[in-house]
Amino acid sequence: MKAAIFDGSPTLRLTDLPIQEPGPDEVLIRIDSATICGTDQHILEGKFWAKPPVVLGHEFAGFVERVGERVQNCKPGDLVSVEPHVYCGCCKPCRLGKPHLCLDRLAWGINLNGGFEQYATVRMDTVYQVPEGIGPEEAALGEITGCCMHGIDRVGVELGDLVVILGGGAAGLILARLAELRGAARIVISEPNAARREQIRAFGYPDVVDPLKDPAPAPAEGHRDPPLPAGEYRRGLRRRPPRRGPQDLHQAERLTHPTPAVRPPADPLPRPAEPCP
Repeated sequence: MKAAIFDGSPTLRLTDLPIQEPGPDEVLIRIDSATICGTDQHILEGKFWAKPPVVLGHEFAGFVERVGERVQNCKPGDLVSVEPHVYCGCCKPCRLGKPHLCLDRLAWGINLNGGFEQYATVRMDTVYQVPEGIGPEEAALGEITGCCMHGIDRVGVELGDLVVILGGGAAGLILARLAELRGAARIVISEPNAARREQIRAFGYPDVVDPLKDPAPAPAEGHRDPPLPAGEYRRGLRRRPPRRGPQDLHQAERLTHPTPAVRPPADPLPRPAEPCP
């Protein structure tokens, strides 16, 4: 089979590899769709670690070709998506039911051969059947969509909210759609790439700004958030060093909260003067 291998150089090498037969707990998948994540680009640029030689690609979907004798969660012909991470199941976090904190976590396309090949053999516990009505291209985006859904839940987007998204790539567009489904009244996307801004507008999101030229655009006419009571923080605003640029967090705060932010008092929960009965 053909496979695109990362050998430590800034380009992938197309080569022939043998198809690995599935073990008792493994599934052989004929790859239909594999997306190019920003992580893949960062690996080639030397900005993200991967263990060469390795087949890149951690977002992929395909059809089950063969299964091991102990596999019961899928069968040949099923369309499946693959969880990118492989957990050990033995370390303390895994045994406490927190596998995302696994101390010996591996990943397809990082230190295990991933989806940039014609066939992939993966552990059965990383395989998920795809419901009817969803095609391979959409199924390959299952992991990134799950990440975006978690983010929307953490931020707590509600009906009528104004949402600002920093970055209009695949994740940004998925976040925009999820925010729309949650009832956001207005969605603003900040994107420095001109070509992407046009694509974002084509997807139906006209409120797109360029953070390099317009670091703090004015809010919509008539929009004004009511001041929060003392002791309350702005929901979803995380004060940490900016990752994309010095203006991005300031822009997000100005767009979503044009009124001055209310700082919490030193003791937001005053103690009663008398003991409670």
